[in-house]
Amino acid sequence: MIQLGGRHAGFLREFASKSMGEISSGIKSIGKQIVEHEDKIANPSKYIKNWDKLDAREQVGLIKKWQKDIQRQKEQKEILENLKKLKEQTR
Repeated sequence: MIQLGGRHAGFLREFASKSMGEISSGIKSIGKQIVEHEDKIANPSKYIKNWDKLDAREQVGLIKKWQKDIQRQKEQKEILENLKKLKEQTR
């Protein structure tokens, strides 16, 4: 059986009992994290001291990590947006 939330089932479970305000705050917070990670990819030297001196493999590894973080954050934000819609419909 597929678990609600898939690989984010624990995340969904954590927010399922939260208030609308907390869910909205979570959506806003994750949105800010996404923007920050996008900026990390665009301007890595702003976040990593001596970025230009890092080995190319380290640079690629960090960029891949940030891309994965963005994907995870987008999935979690979508879960919260859907949860918010569901709670609004059941009011």
